[in-house]
Amino acid sequence: SPRRRDAVAESAEVEAERGNPSGCEQARQLCVHPRGSMLRDESAVHEAKDRRRRSRGHREHDRPVRVLIADDSELFREVLGKLVGAEPGLEVVGLCRDGAEAAAAVRRLRPDVIILDLMLPRRNGFQVCAAMRERGDWSPILVLTANREESVGFRALSLGALDILEKPGARTDLEQFGRLLRSRLKLLAGVRVIRHPRGLRGLCVHLAVADK
Repeated sequence: SPRRRDAVAESAEVEAERGNPSGCEQARQLCVHPRGSMLRDESAVHEAKDRRRRSRGHREHDRPVRVLIADDSELFREVLGKLVGAEPGLEVVGLCRDGAEAAAAVRRLRPDVIILDLMLPRRNGFQVCAAMRERGDWSPILVLTANREESVGFRALSLGALDILEKPGARTDLEQFGRLLRSRLKLLAGVRVIRHPRGLRGLCVHLAVADK
């Protein structure tokens, strides 16, 4: 049957990958001798599928985390870009100067993590968060803000941000801040965002570290 032929082909593929021509030939003989061992045939099929699944997982794991940065300060965007780019596993894919540009870049570039300033021109960070979540985009967002008020942080989280960091000041150790920033980005890249069934009322995200 076509289904059996597909299974045999997968079995032959596994044997070929092992460098076992005799096993490959035996798999092909199952087409001629239908009473051959179907247990062995099915086991080979499952093994081939597992090999492909693991291969895809390794490729995804090796790919750098793609980061989009949105801040209205050109100097701070450059600083953030250098801090993020200092980590081999992180890649800056875009620098945005306002909220409208950030919203468009998110749709176009589909980053793994977004660094978002709240006080952006044209469209502030709160509006960017809300617009993304309302259209079903649950990309992880790390908010950077100089505002220490709890109400500001709570509002950002309630709109879908996953984490908040205080912006570095004049006396901040940039090397230490960079390490903290990079660790947060890598952590957020491995997070699955689950929408709350009540939508955007209250805290609308739950964090679950993805299986490695």
